[in-house]
Amino acid sequence: MPLSDYEREQLRLLEQQLRTEAPELHEFLAAPAASHRNRLLAGWLLAFLGAVAILLGLYASLVPVASIGLLGIAVGLFLAHGTGTGPADVTPAR
Repeated sequence: MPLSDYEREQLRLLEQQLRTEAPELHEFLAAPAASHRNRLLAGWLLAFLGAVAILLGLYASLVPVASIGLLGIAVGLFLAHGTGTGPADVTPAR
């Protein structure tokens, strides 16, 4: 069921109030940026391709291919989770 105009306006006012009174909470609850999602997807894709390269390298007894796969996994995981900001990076208030 779609929201009425009155409900949308009330929701907008609540969001504005939250933004001014608790900017940290507003940032925490905001949807992640598209660039963060793209980095996450690209990182996991690179990690998956690295795992495939390791399996192919082990199957064909090609150590360099397996080594490149290991490097791909490491770079992919760093890209996906290394420097991004999000709920996991928020430290609790004391």
